[in-house]
Amino acid sequence: IGKLAQERYADPTSNPMFGRNHSPESREKMSRTRSTRMAKGLYRRGRGSYEEFTKCGRIFCRSTWEKRAGEILQGDSQVLSFEHEPISIGYYRHESGRDNLRHYIPDFLVTYVDGKKVLVEVKPECHVNAEINKAKFAAARKRCTEEGWEFQVWTQKELT
Repeated sequence: IGKLAQERYADPTSNPMFGRNHSPESREKMSRTRSTRMAKGLYRRGRGSYEEFTKCGRIFCRSTWEKRAGEILQGDSQVLSFEHEPISIGYYRHESGRDNLRHYIPDFLVTYVDGKKVLVEVKPECHVNAEINKAKFAAARKRCTEEGWEFQVWTQKELT
């Protein structure tokens, strides 16, 4: 977490959502709305940059690691095309004694020249085993099984 974020959240009451007790339906609606807006390119969070790739088009990379993954995919002769933030996957997150439906958007859906499809998430290795990511990745693996795709998490090892 950056210095600005630390200052912003040092006082939790500065967050307008602090102390609000949202219903499960309300939380689900907020999560669904945010993921839909992100998928349509209408929601930008944090720093990032627009990048142009011939195999994907113009995308907004939220991190230098996403940008690097796009460069790797662009340069791979076995990659036919790739999509950025292609789908929203519902998963349940246990919060405040109840399970809430949340929505997760993986980074890339890669189509290879042999027809194979791989859903790719780019994450720092230190975050891969976080409880929230375990729930997201389990939901992604289930969705990939249903679609006949493969799921991969790319860390700094794959990006160097």
